[in-house]
Amino acid sequence: MIRRRTGDDPSYDRGVRWLLVLAVGGCGFSPATANLPITDGSIHDVATDVIVDGSPIPITYVQGNVATSAGTNVVTLAASFAGPQTAGNLDILVISMYANANPVVSVVDLDGNTYASLGFSSRNTLAQAAYYAPNIHGGSANVVTVTFGAGGVSQPELRIAEYSGIAADPYETSNIATGTSATSDSGPITTLYPHDLIVGANTVSQLTTGPGSLFTKRVIIQGDLLEDREVFAAGVYHATAPINTDADWNMLVAAFEGAR
Repeated sequence: MIRRRTGDDPSYDRGVRWLLVLAVGGCGFSPATANLPITDGSIHDVATDVIVDGSPIPITYVQGNVATSAGTNVVTLAASFAGPQTAGNLDILVISMYANANPVVSVVDLDGNTYASLGFSSRNTLAQAAYYAPNIHGGSANVVTVTFGAGGVSQPELRIAEYSGIAADPYETSNIATGTSATSDSGPITTLYPHDLIVGANTVSQLTTGPGSLFTKRVIIQGDLLEDREVFAAGVYHATAPINTDADWNMLVAAFEGAR
């Protein structure tokens, strides 16, 4: 990936150029095409005044948890992160339930993070909603609480996950699909950045048997999956997952830019 220097003293780059002229000009090299190593392993291309990065910052799954209820008029459901959360990370939240329209009234946590919607879908009343909180506040073990509308929902389930190595404003694109078959498939998304986190999540009426190709399973709870993969090129991606038999399903895919 490539990033332009910002916030540096302009005299720094001018000094670099003159040093390169003095150091390599007499050796037959052109200072217009010379590169200068930077201490973090990147290369400063003097001709274009950009820094070509070395290896990207790794995207890492930090922790996650689940919560479920067998009730039929559930108004709230909460899940806790077992360990402290780190400032700047990304939280993902997926809710499964029975509903025709999105019944989620609010998503809040103890650290005061702001959650944005990744969308809602329903297949024969089998429903899924997802949310994300970027650039979270750090702090002690956090609790995320979902509140549903009047009358509540039936048999809700909550999956939460924390990721590091994510940009401060990371959301890129997402897609949701529904169907009835033995494979859940989110449909395609097209990413723009060279280093992304791709998250997939489904809600099914039977049992998801594992993650999709190239994805890592984070949890399967009551047949429903949360999976992810780290990608290193912009392109077209799906989230898929096999089901033990033909079943109703909802499937989400979402892309988040890695930190630069």
